[in-house]
Amino acid sequence: MEDEIVSDGEENAEPTQALKKIKEQLRTCEKERGEYLAGWQRAKADFVNAKRQEEKERAAVIDYAKELVLYDILEIADNLEMALIHQEEPGIRSIYQKLISIFGRHGLKLMEAKPDDPFDPAFHLSLEGVPTEDESKEHKIHSIVKNGYILENKVVRPTHVKIWQKS
Repeated sequence: MEDEIVSDGEENAEPTQALKKIKEQLRTCEKERGEYLAGWQRAKADFVNAKRQEEKERAAVIDYAKELVLYDILEIADNLEMALIHQEEPGIRSIYQKLISIFGRHGLKLMEAKPDDPFDPAFHLSLEGVPTEDESKEHKIHSIVKNGYILENKVVRPTHVKIWQKS
């Protein structure tokens, strides 16, 4: 029986050919697997990057919308400030303080500016120059016309000021 398994070279050639064919198919499969894996990894990385970019854009849109709404509400704060200047009413002061508190909870802060502070165009908007002979006052704030606000390190509205100018 063993003689039947071991015969001349022709019968041994057929299993060798089959083995070569199987090895070639294996190489092809391994190559395709590598290509599919690389493609899947690129697709996964693209998805992660797209998701990160979408989250970043969504946050920017939310911040922008928040800024627009708060900017519109600043008009109410301005009107309350004017009312406080012209008449001291506890109710108006209470409403104004609550509004400023709400602004603070949403990251909107009143920019501190006072007369004789140096004028900074990044934070102040000069509406008018007030003549002075005193050189030390030049380009310093004369008075505050309208308060400025900053939202998370971004100027939403600069402080509107009058500045001293040498005459």
